[in-house]
Amino acid sequence: MKQLLFLFFAVVVTTGYAQVLPPPQPIVLEPLVVQVSINKVTNLVFHHRIMSVEVGSQEITASQVNDTALALQSSTRSFPETNLSVYAGDGRLYSFILIYADSPAHTSFLISWKDTTAFTELEEAEPLTEAAVQQTSADALAASHFLSRHSSDEFGVSLTLKSLYVRSTLFFFVFNLENETGVDYDVLRWHFSIRDKKRGKRTAVQEVDLTPVYLSKDAYHAGFRSNHLLVVALPKFTVPRKKYCLISLLEKDGGRNLQLRLRNNTLIKARQL
Repeated sequence: MKQLLFLFFAVVVTTGYAQVLPPPQPIVLEPLVVQVSINKVTNLVFHHRIMSVEVGSQEITASQVNDTALALQSSTRSFPETNLSVYAGDGRLYSFILIYADSPAHTSFLISWKDTTAFTELEEAEPLTEAAVQQTSADALAASHFLSRHSSDEFGVSLTLKSLYVRSTLFFFVFNLENETGVDYDVLRWHFSIRDKKRGKRTAVQEVDLTPVYLSKDAYHAGFRSNHLLVVALPKFTVPRKKYCLISLLEKDGGRNLQLRLRNNTLIKARQL
């Protein structure tokens, strides 16, 4: 009997020790060191669209040359070591340490995810074919409309976000475009962008354009006293902190321009189709 009790307690103690796990260790991002000068421009070229840029010092100017290129230059002849964070369209955070050099050893960098540690990685999804995009747009129109708080009205014309769906790599925005006036409403341009909530001196990057991959045929016209639903498809994205997504609708030869502002708390409500 004593032997059985001893064996029982030995198993309990051994099992208890086996369940004791070490605390999780944080993942440390290893930044890439980049030299910046007052006399030369340092260029960073990424494989994916730049979504957001944050610079740790006001003495560094970060200017977005195009969707994937960033130009860095110091406004002073010397500055304390600082950092740069770039959030790209591939869902990764690229981290850099910036140091001053009168004559940088290198002034142009082609940045890939192997060069600097990624904060997060998105699973690759098969892109939708053109036919699949059109079919998904039709499905989004027929599906339930669960959003209504985001609306813009100007002189009898209104734009309301009714629902947001996601499939594969695309967002499908369902809007209601209503014209309560006796004058037709013709759209010059749809414009989607990510903007800073507050403009500051820390970086020259204030706005990133988003390009739709699909718009309904009736997205550019609302006849007098009409009301209809339409779909706009965009590459899937989220909005960094202190930024928002601006949706602008500009009237052709008119002033009835509409604007909607969306933040992450709306984007994350997107439903799968």
